[in-house]
Amino acid sequence: SGNLDTTFNGSVTLNVSGSATGGGVVTITNGVGTTDVSDIKAEDVNLTLIDSGSTGLNVSSSQILTFAPGAVKQFSLIDAGEMAAGTRLAFSVVRKDQYGNLVTSGLTPVYLYSSSVSANKRFYDSATGGSAITEIDILNGTSSSNFWYYDELATPVVIITASDNSSAPDGAVGIADASASIQVVPGPINKFVLNNPGSMSAGTRLGYTVSREDSFGNEVTSGINLVYLYSSSPSSGHKFYDSASGGSVITFAVINNGAPSAEFWYYEENPGSWTVTASDNSSAPDGILGVGDASQGVTVSAAPIIATKLSISTVASSLVNAPATVTVRAEDDSGNLDTTFNGSVTLNVSGSATGGGVVTITNGVGTATINDAVPETVTLSLTDSGVTGLDVSSEQYLTFTSLPPTGGGNFLVGALPLISGVRFSGRAYPGAKINILAFGTSTAVLTKSAVGSTSGSFTVSFQNAIPTGDRSFGVSVQDPDGRTTQALVYGVNLRNQADLLQISNITFPPTVGFSQATVTKGSQLTVVGYASPGATVSFEVDNHPIILTATAASNGFYQLLYPTGDLSLGSHTLRAKEIDVSGESSTYSVQKVFTVSPLLTPQVDFNHDGKVNVLDWSIFLSRWLSTDPKVRALDDLNGDGRVDIQDFSIFVRTMKPA
Repeated sequence: SGNLDTTFNGSVTLNVSGSATGGGVVTITNGVGTTDVSDIKAEDVNLTLIDSGSTGLNVSSSQILTFAPGAVKQFSLIDAGEMAAGTRLAFSVVRKDQYGNLVTSGLTPVYLYSSSVSANKRFYDSATGGSAITEIDILNGTSSSNFWYYDELATPVVIITASDNSSAPDGAVGIADASASIQVVPGPINKFVLNNPGSMSAGTRLGYTVSREDSFGNEVTSGINLVYLYSSSPSSGHKFYDSASGGSVITFAVINNGAPSAEFWYYEENPGSWTVTASDNSSAPDGILGVGDASQGVTVSAAPIIATKLSISTVASSLVNAPATVTVRAEDDSGNLDTTFNGSVTLNVSGSATGGGVVTITNGVGTATINDAVPETVTLSLTDSGVTGLDVSSEQYLTFTSLPPTGGGNFLVGALPLISGVRFSGRAYPGAKINILAFGTSTAVLTKSAVGSTSGSFTVSFQNAIPTGDRSFGVSVQDPDGRTTQALVYGVNLRNQADLLQISNITFPPTVGFSQATVTKGSQLTVVGYASPGATVSFEVDNHPIILTATAASNGFYQLLYPTGDLSLGSHTLRAKEIDVSGESSTYSVQKVFTVSPLLTPQVDFNHDGKVNVLDWSIFLSRWLSTDPKVRALDDLNGDGRVDIQDFSIFVRTMKPA
């Protein structure tokens, strides 16, 4: 009848399921026994009995004990990665209790922040259209909410922070902030830009720099572009060269993959005012068609330009430990470059900056590389050590700034630990490099450790060599082909304590690259990268899962051929995640941008290894130089029956490794 027998004394074993603790032998005195059962995981725990005390009584009783999530103590951000300028990147912000359990009850406002200095950065409530927002609510009944980030300024490190503070990120106060590191890369090339080096004297060469930019003014560094050069002066009086003196006459300059610009020199014999134009058209300037042309007027005087001063050109700010190029020019009083001047001058730098010293000036221009490990404003000045007799009173300022604050980093549960060292361990890919970056009051690359294990596992430790004080760490992986994952940011607080903070079970998503980032509609996009050996790699295109998967080989390399027939023309995104051999799933990789074009994109992966690189370039050149007409005809990429500069142009335009 359920009445209590207060005369009973004995024992029984209480079994608990799941992650719960506190089960075991329970002593029953006067009919009652108790024990404390606890759990840090939100779950239903089954309570059952075993008659370990041989009471002979019925022990079939069972109960379910439900552990609910606690109060919201932390946010986390999902899907940090890479985005192209002018696009939106999807995020999901999740609320959790102090033990990492998802919290679904109540309404929690989340305030959104970006470290970008862009005037046009925004958060949105949808992937397209929608409204610009500064905060988003996690509603009752759900543990997360989605938002999208938009930016037009290409920036290597942008910290996105989700906080419970409506005025600014506040770290671990209240609900611990969540931060994610993303990179904003330039969009597709939109136009060429020419610098204005000034006027010139007839019969001399004037140095130009042609840059490539996207539609937002960001410098583009991916792919190869041929830049065809034109002048409005009579053709018999001008030439373009590939160097300030000597060198070869050229009709186009090449902006190589990884570079934002190229240099060329303009020679003119005819006095007057002329226009120099840089175009993507090999026959004549074509304005805004394709890549927009760049034009710059130049005045050519019969009288020589004689330098009266040495001037330091204005230089943009830079990050600490990111070297900046400083240019010194020999100019007349009107700022025109004296391309006949050769000499030297000493560049002085203040503070902790390095790289100053004697600068050799050739044909009116000299450069120096300045670096600083400390965030500060450096004064640049000149000393006439070369006894030029020119005015050297020019002065400029170069500001080095630290990496943007993390807004709290990906906080560990509870208060920030007081430690003297840190150990990172987890899984990457065989032959990869683990990059550890420490940043706070200063920034330093602590290590680039190679992964030697065949499984891709790694361990990197630091003790007694890390400065005390507030600091955060970024951990990223570079695969054997040079592709890099996004950094995982961890906020810690180092003090002179004996404890070692261990951040373990770090799992990186696969790296993602394309053999060429622009493909013809209907052709196959070759996706390559690295994952854990034996892992299954799955993909999303434009944030929608696709059926096709790839399997990583024993060295971690994988390849996927994805048909593009169903995709619209224009830019698209692709990202990947892996499920390793033990069934553990990674997060998604950074989003990579590729373009589906209506134009013919010839097959230039001549050796069919999934990459377009120097090996294909070697094959192209060997065919080009062949005396066998049949072999040479293999380089007829446009099918016009001739092998000429047009085929060369097609090859270098298509050779765009990601």
